[in-house]
Amino acid sequence: MNEFISVVNKLQDALSNVYTDTSNEIHLPQIVVIGSQSAGKSSVIESIVGRSFLPRGTGIVTRRPLILQLIKQEEIKNVKCESSEEIFRMFSKKLRQFSKNMDNSNNKFSFHEGIAPTDDNDVGNWLEEEFSDQEDEVDEDEDELSDEWIEFLHNPEKKFTNYSDVCKEIERQTDIVAGKDKGISDEPISLKVYSPRVVNLTLVDLPGFTKVAVGDQPEDIEDQIKNMVMNYIDNPNSIVLAVTAANTDIATSEALKFAKQVDKNGERTVAVLTKLDLMDKGTDAYDILSGNVYEVKLGIIGVVNRSQQDIIDKKGIDDQLKSESEFFEENYPKLAKKSGTTYLASKLSRILISHIKKTLPDLRKRIKQGKLTQKKELELYGAEIIDKTATFYDIVNEFVNYYRKVIEGSSNSNIKIYRIIHEDFSENLLEIIPNIDEISKSSDIKSILEKSIRPKLFKLPYFDKYFEEYVSHFIEELRGPSLDCAEKVSDEMKSNVNKLGTESQIYLDRFPILYEKLFAATHKLIEKCLCEVRNWIEFEINRQLAYINFEHPDFDKISFMKTENEENLRPDEMGQKLLVIYNVLIKGENKNDKLTESEKKNYMILKELVTNYFSIVRKQIQDLVPKNIIFGLVNTVHKELKNIPTEILASTNGSYDFMEEPEDIKSKRKNIEKKLECEMLKIIANNLLLFGRGSIDQVRMVATKAQHAVDYKIQNEWKDAKPYEDIPALSKFQLTRRFLPGGKYYKKSFTEMHRLMRIEYGDIVKFPSVLGRPEMLMIFNVEDSEMLFRFEGQYPFRRILETLEHYRKTIRPEIYSEYASLFQGQHEKWHRTRTLVNPVLLKPATVKQYIPQVEEIAKEFVEMIVKKRDENNEVPAQFSDYANMWSMESITCITLNRRLGILNQNYHDENAEKLIKLIRQFFVLTIDFEVSASIWKYYETKGFKKLMDVYDGMTDIILYYVEKSIEDIKTKPPGGGHEESILEKLVKINKKVAVVMCADSMLAGVDTTSSAFIGILYCLAKNQDKQEKLREELRNILPEKNYKLTPENMQSMPYLRGVIKEGLRLYPPTAGNMRAAGSDIVLSGYRVPKETQVVMGTTLAHYDEKLFPRPKEFIPERWLKDNTDPQCPHSRNSHPFSFLPFGFGPRKCVGHRIAELEIEVLLTRIIRDYKVEWHYPDMKIRSVMVNIPDGDLKFKFTEV
Repeated sequence: MNEFISVVNKLQDALSNVYTDTSNEIHLPQIVVIGSQSAGKSSVIESIVGRSFLPRGTGIVTRRPLILQLIKQEEIKNVKCESSEEIFRMFSKKLRQFSKNMDNSNNKFSFHEGIAPTDDNDVGNWLEEEFSDQEDEVDEDEDELSDEWIEFLHNPEKKFTNYSDVCKEIERQTDIVAGKDKGISDEPISLKVYSPRVVNLTLVDLPGFTKVAVGDQPEDIEDQIKNMVMNYIDNPNSIVLAVTAANTDIATSEALKFAKQVDKNGERTVAVLTKLDLMDKGTDAYDILSGNVYEVKLGIIGVVNRSQQDIIDKKGIDDQLKSESEFFEENYPKLAKKSGTTYLASKLSRILISHIKKTLPDLRKRIKQGKLTQKKELELYGAEIIDKTATFYDIVNEFVNYYRKVIEGSSNSNIKIYRIIHEDFSENLLEIIPNIDEISKSSDIKSILEKSIRPKLFKLPYFDKYFEEYVSHFIEELRGPSLDCAEKVSDEMKSNVNKLGTESQIYLDRFPILYEKLFAATHKLIEKCLCEVRNWIEFEINRQLAYINFEHPDFDKISFMKTENEENLRPDEMGQKLLVIYNVLIKGENKNDKLTESEKKNYMILKELVTNYFSIVRKQIQDLVPKNIIFGLVNTVHKELKNIPTEILASTNGSYDFMEEPEDIKSKRKNIEKKLECEMLKIIANNLLLFGRGSIDQVRMVATKAQHAVDYKIQNEWKDAKPYEDIPALSKFQLTRRFLPGGKYYKKSFTEMHRLMRIEYGDIVKFPSVLGRPEMLMIFNVEDSEMLFRFEGQYPFRRILETLEHYRKTIRPEIYSEYASLFQGQHEKWHRTRTLVNPVLLKPATVKQYIPQVEEIAKEFVEMIVKKRDENNEVPAQFSDYANMWSMESITCITLNRRLGILNQNYHDENAEKLIKLIRQFFVLTIDFEVSASIWKYYETKGFKKLMDVYDGMTDIILYYVEKSIEDIKTKPPGGGHEESILEKLVKINKKVAVVMCADSMLAGVDTTSSAFIGILYCLAKNQDKQEKLREELRNILPEKNYKLTPENMQSMPYLRGVIKEGLRLYPPTAGNMRAAGSDIVLSGYRVPKETQVVMGTTLAHYDEKLFPRPKEFIPERWLKDNTDPQCPHSRNSHPFSFLPFGFGPRKCVGHRIAELEIEVLLTRIIRDYKVEWHYPDMKIRSVMVNIPDGDLKFKFTEV
């Protein structure tokens, strides 16, 4: 039975290591241990493990979920040593064991036959012979337990063989995350127990139920624990181990009550009754254990654990198990065989096996489906390229053939081109109506009359000139629509280049440089043909204007309308007559009261002639322009597409280097091929149903082969990887040149710089060592980021600001030397400070107490901004400066427990204003010394000295405020039942800790928080529908303007949090993270040695279509848990390491709760009462040490 569970555990490990695409969907069961405080949960677990290793004490001892994977380890016997060092270690251990059985009166022992070993082999043989029959009675605190040990997930390289050290490590990790004040955290501690004493199980130990908060525990501690328990036991694959003390009323058992809520039929609940030996005399638990009082289908099992006195007396687990057996034989003889820890472990094994059998058919199905998915994915990446020349021509010819089909009319695009030239163009021409009434208003009649001309159309002199002027005007109006038609067809043809067929697109994804060259060459060809068509259109319009053909065969001169009287008029009389007609009909004048009928007729003749002739020209243009566009643009492009390969090769001098696949494509193809070829997967897929049939020999065989496959993969990953030296790299010259004016990275934002690097180098690039800085890597693949974070080690290392470190160590060591900065510190010293401040800054109750003050600051900010609006309701262009003031006021209120008053226009604090300017100078100056190349380590430049002055000024001001705040604390009356402020708690630790933390908060929190807020506000201003949806949520929570925010109502704002996350995705305040490799790892197929510094350009993932569909759109709904719209992308489908705005792991931003609170409150107060708009070009971002808005920020605030 136990071996069956061992097999399943191995399969689970194998699936998680090799079959990552479906492993998250396959949940083999785990046993969740729940119960009230002091019910004996920890004792039950220790009895199953067979060792004492869990923390003990009063109150809540288990304060983080403890996930234990018990792995049965073969007991080490008859070990033959292979080296002198190992011989000595084994000899020392055996000697200690053997000495326990020596006669106290005779402190000697002799070798068999009096012969001492002489070499390694003799010693090994002697040890085997001398001690193989000795009973292995190892003390529980034995330092060397070679056949049993514990590994923690957060530090997998270290094997804990001393169980007291395990207990200390659990306590230490608990304090780091949950603090030392008995608070709890839902972040689990995971460990694996390797021992011959255990069965193969997975147990989750949760905090015990409690009723009353004690000490510094949060008031809602009861609800926190209940919510945590529900999250684990609500999983239908979990088995609930409900522990209840026998000396309490089982009817009031919290454990059974909760189990009943999620398992109404009792199909996955096992009840454990502890402390049977402590029941009142004269009472027993027969009825309870028999199920007569409370029915549990899977049974109620009694156990007897060690008492507190037993633990003090160091009674061993083995002795306790013996005492437990004797207790049941004596007190519960009828139930003795179905009671006790040994029976409990066996029972849990059988239950697990039963559940596993139910899931195996579905597991096999999922694995097969996963293999089909991987085969399809492999088809997308294609086979490895061998002949670049042949592949190049295959891809280009495929593209040309596809594009020709588009042009020939086998797609919707051809229909659109037809619509442009026949429908849209014709409609545009017909909209040009030759209305000479409007033209006459702006014509210079006198100028026309002064020009002598021989009449051709009409016997009135000057009539022809009027006609030509009017006709020319309307012919000119045909030029715009004609050129526009050609442009639209060109745009449609360019658009078609981007809409490739599926097969072509796959190839182009694999060869992005070819993709660019192919598109550029096609666009160039289209532009060339468009230029020719434009020239022809210009020529044709000019030709029509050059000669107005009065003798055109289709032109009706309507000469029969001439009148007798008009033929006898003198030239000056005729001109005067036309002026009268113009003035009366067009200008509305009435020079001679009214026109004669003859005058009116003459004017109508002119109008009809202009209309008639213009219609002739329009028909010609309507016919000739589409013909020329099809011939000169569409057909010519179709014909000359065959020259595209030559054009591309000419641009590269015949080189095919652009046909190199990106490293991520190669790596992904290789990984998929490994998965598909992996013997383990074939074995599992073909033989998994054997488990259901219960053939344990076959199970062992399958499991052994599967485990060998996994071991082979782990062992060969490093061996198969390419050497570190082969990583694509920038030379020192390239690095320096590209950051100088004119260089590729000069004044580029971090995100844009990372994008350019990824295009040029792929997912990983090496930066050389320059001016004393170590060599570094830059990575862009989220899977590599996950690998780096997972193996960052116990004390994660990240690059510090060297100038700041220089200042704090050499200029102001009296303040900064004792306690490491979280911003700057490393190793154990950093860990010490982090351990001290985590309980202060990460405790939700501590941060939530500042909601009233933060809301007051937000209201003051809004009031100030509203007052500064102009007549268009637009806020001042320097909005970011005011946002920094808000951020500074909020941070100092929380960290220094005081208001600076900088948002009050009637209050002036020189120190506060100076501090804001210093912080901004800090970000601007440090980029020159921390990112760009600088010689400050060898020569103190003027800029470096200025930066030191900035650090000095900031330190002095912060010290001033800390001192004032401490004085305020001293004058505060004692008692009052208030929650201690953050500053009070930090000062209690040490005043210098308070100074360091306040300085770090200013450096890391002001610009980052204000920039994040502005980015989110900008997204809302550009997306009014999302803003309105948020306003609806806020007004449901705060129906009246004067309603206040509370910790309770802020829990009911899911859309607000979705808005913030989506805004941070689009406009992150930082460009990524940095870590040093905690061990030798493989990134993007390359070996990366331990301690190599790596920068993660994680923000590129925010715009990756595969990770975040429709990445450029602002879609807060993607973050909502209840988002069930299949058309709406959801973040649950993205990689877990693709969005880390506050970092990950032990070095995650310690102030993230403060920043989130500030932004949530300010957005609430703005959006609830104001409509925010943006009516200018897109906001630009400038990268200093953080990403900050660049340029004017003239938001429009309108009351709603």
